[in-house]
Amino acid sequence: MSSRTKQIGLIGEQVITTEFVKRNITTLIPVGDNEPYDLVININDKFLRIQVKTTEFVKDGVMKFCTNITNPHKKTSRKYKNNEIDLFGLYCIENGYVGLLRVEECTAKETIIRLQKPRTNQQMHIKMAEEYEFDRQLQQLYLSL
Repeated sequence: MSSRTKQIGLIGEQVITTEFVKRNITTLIPVGDNEPYDLVININDKFLRIQVKTTEFVKDGVMKFCTNITNPHKKTSRKYKNNEIDLFGLYCIENGYVGLLRVEECTAKETIIRLQKPRTNQQMHIKMAEEYEFDRQLQQLYLSL
């Protein structure tokens, strides 16, 4: 992993952590980087593991987040398992977008979040940014836990 990639990831981790802390949500950060998650939050006395994914740019109205776990030493990649993490925290540097996405909603190694509806008017399997905005998803978490 390049130092630039690591730096981009750290930016996202700090932003997502800050968003939880601003809302008075207990936030725990593991020591080291050997866990599949970047932080843990406590909502309604339930601990949830968060893996933060950061993208730098918006291109053609979409933000692309790599939602796979990679091992740069073995040059392998795989999907996160439901027993490893609960949520992805999403951050886009270019536009400041902050979102949350449940791990079970990720079916590919890359998750595309759209800022605009597709020109083809396709609706199935489309993830619109407003659906995954941080506060909207946080509200749903409080209701479901």
